[in-house]
Amino acid sequence: MKSKSATRTSTLMGLAATVACMLTSEGEAQLVWDQEPDDVTDTDKLTISMNGQSRTTGVMLDSNWRWYHTEDWASCDSNTLDAATMEKCIVQGLDADAYKNTYGITVGSDSVTLKYANNQDGGSPAYGQRVFLTDMSTADGNGYQMFDVLGSSLSFTIDLSNVPAGINAAVYFAAMDQYGWQGATYSDGNVNQAGWTRGLGYCDAQCPTDMKYTQDAGWNTGTFESCCPEMDLLEANRLSAALTPHPCTNPEPFVCDSSVEECGEPCDGVGGDMNPFRREGPGHGIYDLLDVTKPITITTEFPVDPSGALTAIVQTYTDGDNSYTLNLTDHEMATQKAYFNETNVFASMGGVAQMGEGMKNGMVLTMSMWTGDLNWLDSCKKSGEYQTYDCASNSEFSDDSMWQAAFDSDGPGAWRGPVDFQTDNSVFATQDMTFTSPSIPEAFKTQSKLNCDYTPGAGDDDGTYDCGTTTYAFTVSDIKLTPL
Repeated sequence: MKSKSATRTSTLMGLAATVACMLTSEGEAQLVWDQEPDDVTDTDKLTISMNGQSRTTGVMLDSNWRWYHTEDWASCDSNTLDAATMEKCIVQGLDADAYKNTYGITVGSDSVTLKYANNQDGGSPAYGQRVFLTDMSTADGNGYQMFDVLGSSLSFTIDLSNVPAGINAAVYFAAMDQYGWQGATYSDGNVNQAGWTRGLGYCDAQCPTDMKYTQDAGWNTGTFESCCPEMDLLEANRLSAALTPHPCTNPEPFVCDSSVEECGEPCDGVGGDMNPFRREGPGHGIYDLLDVTKPITITTEFPVDPSGALTAIVQTYTDGDNSYTLNLTDHEMATQKAYFNETNVFASMGGVAQMGEGMKNGMVLTMSMWTGDLNWLDSCKKSGEYQTYDCASNSEFSDDSMWQAAFDSDGPGAWRGPVDFQTDNSVFATQDMTFTSPSIPEAFKTQSKLNCDYTPGAGDDDGTYDCGTTTYAFTVSDIKLTPL
């Protein structure tokens, strides 16, 4: 597995100016273009607090959401072009209007709002997004904003009131390279000119294989896995919430090429999750413990011992009147894994201390809004390789006894939230939903479909989408890093 160079990033501040003048000749890459907006200078900025000091940061859209094209404005088609040619394509640059109107990203003075469904240019919808905070303490920026959280706490306020079941509003840290591998030379000789300025460099503990660019390995033809430690501060909607650290055996970002080596599971993709509903059952949903119609402040502490090793992850949620706390330690996680009849991969990866190792080089604050199979977050999903509980045969969470029934029939931890189980989660996108659980507040018991309205036209491609009525969104504000 390919690991990050310890010396490469120290040279990148000067290197950025050098690669900016590259042309599309052999062995070089044209990934940014001065005929398009520049995300670094043409987007809105927000202010956060770091160790008592105000810090100006930007918001950068992940490169996977962008258009790749030539100087003739022709799309680069990865189905017909090889990797070396794709690496010479331009990665779309965006301004503040594109962020807001095409991708649903609104940046305020101290806040970021992500809207789930948006009309792109030409009318077709864009669903979800992933963004990173950037360091804009200088005019030209200095890569992604790195958070050194060991011995500190990170707090933010989030509004989940408009995040329905079937959507994950995620706020988390990823141990990404500060400069998005800007300046890295790929094996074919092409150079990563864009790096962090176009949202390159993403990785997480699920080792995604769908990254168009994979760290310093170049264009991904489907065999590169982009791995790094991941600290999920919050994955939630208005019905369920979870805190999950995901350590890796390698604390730095790395790439595994499955075409030449056996990648296996170098990270704890399942993680050490803590979800009060999953652990304690009905009466412990986020809507039971807090008033989710109001903004919620979440503070996560990362205490260390005298040697600097992480000893626990302590998280407190409050709505101003009510609060609850999660205390994640190796002992607590071992107890929970045994309770759920799960293999303790978290411990085998090194547990809390190894999660701390992944934090030592700083982490990038990431926010995303996405849908898919979210049974693991707000509905039913079997846990443990020995569990026999069948979610499909017990799909309706018709009353609170369902949680206990699952526990009694070899299914402890199967119900993670009160949402009826869906074999095919795409129904959330296309259908209005009404849930059966009596404990769900009436305001959240019924929800509209996630996707935009579609009106067919005369021809196959003449239909129109209206995303105006699809208003699902969340806002993160008042981000503060404070020493303990």
